[in-house]
Amino acid sequence: MTTLTVKNNRKRNLNCLSYILIAFGLLGGELVLVAIEQAIYGADLSAFTLGQRLIHWSLTIVLWVAGCSYCYMTAKKEGIEPLRVIQPSLTAKTWFFIVVIVMISGLLSSYLWGWQFKPFVEFQGMMERHDSGGILAFIFQQMYYIAEGLVIVMIIAFGQTLGEQLIKGYVFPWGSIALGLTWGLGHLLSQDIVTALYCVIFSLFCGVLFLLIKKDAKLSLIVITLMFII
Repeated sequence: MTTLTVKNNRKRNLNCLSYILIAFGLLGGELVLVAIEQAIYGADLSAFTLGQRLIHWSLTIVLWVAGCSYCYMTAKKEGIEPLRVIQPSLTAKTWFFIVVIVMISGLLSSYLWGWQFKPFVEFQGMMERHDSGGILAFIFQQMYYIAEGLVIVMIIAFGQTLGEQLIKGYVFPWGSIALGLTWGLGHLLSQDIVTALYCVIFSLFCGVLFLLIKKDAKLSLIVITLMFII
């Protein structure tokens, strides 16, 4: 391996790591946004009005989508393409494993929500808090989840690319490691240890799904976001 090749590989690795950290930073950016909003409104996030919540979700969605677009487009210019844009042909066996993983994740989520269906509980909560505006709030919340799913896919994709560049010849969900160490453990700061543990397990599922889906961009976003919502 020539010196130039070593330098190029090192640069690609550092670039992938930087995109992982940028994507993780986008999630942290919401915390900064919340702090600013709370200072402006003089109220805690849980006490936001419907309009204030809609503004928060809208700003967060713009931040996450814009940030992910920047990471993907910049990486592509550098010759790094962690996602495929052509939907692969998946076997019935692969789809079976995908469905099983999504169902297991859904059961774990249901356990954390007192053995209730998370979307239904959230919908009820929105209706109780915002009356007739609850439906609109619920719709915006799902859009928010989709945007967060995009950030999650970005972390997984760049984490998988970085792992494959560092250790060649092994099929391993490196994206799970990247997501677990960032988004997963990050919940220790924003939530609690039980939620953080669930998020680490969720990260493992996501990384495996990403490989089963063969790194397809559209399908990865759909399946992982669906698992995240339920």
